[in-house]
Amino acid sequence: MSATNQPRSDAVLKNLTKERQHEIYLRRTDGEEDQRSLAAICAWLREDGLKVTPRMLSEFLSWYADRQDLQSTSELLETFEEFTRKSHPDWNADKVRDVAIQFFMAHTVAKKDPYQFATVLSLDQQERFGHTKAGFKEREIALKELAHAESKKDDQTKALERCLAEAKAFPDVQELFKAAFAALKKARGKK
Repeated sequence: MSATNQPRSDAVLKNLTKERQHEIYLRRTDGEEDQRSLAAICAWLREDGLKVTPRMLSEFLSWYADRQDLQSTSELLETFEEFTRKSHPDWNADKVRDVAIQFFMAHTVAKKDPYQFATVLSLDQQERFGHTKAGFKEREIALKELAHAESKKDDQTKALERCLAEAKAFPDVQELFKAAFAALKKARGKK
């Protein structure tokens, strides 16, 4: 937005509510034949006080269609991942995601659909950088599992892990720590 809090003229349509954006898109795709032209839609929008050019409308419609495709592909990937997790509960989140991405990329290549290929690739990149709901859910589950596993460990086990991490470069020292902690555990068990 500019200093006067007015959106750029080419972003006016993108700043509308999702419902209004969808209404505009439907007018172009599903509206009556005589109301589908860019000029007719621009006139219709002017009635609501929105001044847009056919070029602005065309760019918006292209952007909106791309966004819809990305959303539907994302939802499809999430559904596939959910199915894969149920079919293979022993697989970790990364493996499930990789299988889903590979499947959809192979599918788009077989269909010779470079646009869908790019969409799936874009989703994969977003996922790897943590921008999707599915990625957030997977990380949240993994963090909860890690926190639960950590809470189950006793203080002695945690201390051993810290010692082993500190002595990572010295395998002999690590073995001494392991032996010492095992002896301590055994002695405490006898008490």
